[in-house]
Amino acid sequence: MKKTIFFIVAAVWLAACAPKQTEKAYEGVITFKAGNVTVNGADAAVGQSLNKSSEISVGEKSTAVIQFGTDANITLQPNTVLRIEEMLMGPDGKPRLDLAQSKGTTFSRVVTKGSDYQIRTATMVAGVRGTSFAVALDESNSEKVEIQLLSGEVRATKVAPPAETASGEEPAKQEEVVLSPGEKVVSDAKGLLKKETLSEGEKTNLAKLDEIKMVEKPSEVFKGLGKSDSATGKDSLPEVVPENIREQIIDKKLINMSSAGQQDGINSGESVASGVSLEDLKKAHGNVAQITTKSGKTYVGTFNMVGANMEIATPTGKVTVPNSDVASVKPYNKPADVKTPSVNDVKSPSVNDVKKKIPGM
Repeated sequence: MKKTIFFIVAAVWLAACAPKQTEKAYEGVITFKAGNVTVNGADAAVGQSLNKSSEISVGEKSTAVIQFGTDANITLQPNTVLRIEEMLMGPDGKPRLDLAQSKGTTFSRVVTKGSDYQIRTATMVAGVRGTSFAVALDESNSEKVEIQLLSGEVRATKVAPPAETASGEEPAKQEEVVLSPGEKVVSDAKGLLKKETLSEGEKTNLAKLDEIKMVEKPSEVFKGLGKSDSATGKDSLPEVVPENIREQIIDKKLINMSSAGQQDGINSGESVASGVSLEDLKKAHGNVAQITTKSGKTYVGTFNMVGANMEIATPTGKVTVPNSDVASVKPYNKPADVKTPSVNDVKSPSVNDVKKKIPGM
């Protein structure tokens, strides 16, 4: 009995003296940038390390890619602001990343299974454990948020706006939705979450962003870089963003959700500039149609039925109208080019022609 007690006491003493496994701080790094990108108000550079409290701002016609170890990366579209709230490596070797997005659009790719990765907005939290997804805030109202999921799983939680919670208290969770691949969810100021299916065009665009590469051993690849913008010209840097989609990202052609949440404003019929041609739409979605509404509006583009609504992609942007307002849908035939006659095409009448038309001549 005494020996048993001795061994128990010894085991407790050894456990108390053993070094505790704790979370360790861990860095992010800018692996790509184009245009006007700043970190905490100062110009950013490729290879620059990022830590907790780093705030990354991306300007107009600009973009940046941030990589966290070899576990995840995030692409920031133009006019985006992202702050790193927490960035730790757990004792199990899995990262814990907490990011706050106050503006713009991001695309995240989380490759390490079991990673605790989340993006917070003013009214929604997107939590994932290995996935590829986009988060977009309405350009005119940050309370409107849209999440699009390409692969994996996202748990989207709607939280009360700060004004609705007491000072010092955690925002109250109102609703939660789990997204499966190929789904999206829209949140608005009313606290509603509406799960919908991604269009084929949206899936195609997300897949393009998923091609953005992770850099192996980033600490070695970017060693000595990040102190000045001259680092971006180093020939040995890996191609993180494929050249064929760089301009599309900068021009916001892959994800443009400046009217995120507009599905609930069904009858608005307002478009979002996209800058694509009918040929581009046809290649991405299929046949082009002419849609006429009962209110007299006509749209030419491709469409996708989403619940009680019709989403129409046009060369000037995406519009959403209720099915009940659709009067007709018919194939669109591009009008034949009308040739304007030139001076050489116009034949001048001869004297004899004139005499024939005038009596007595």
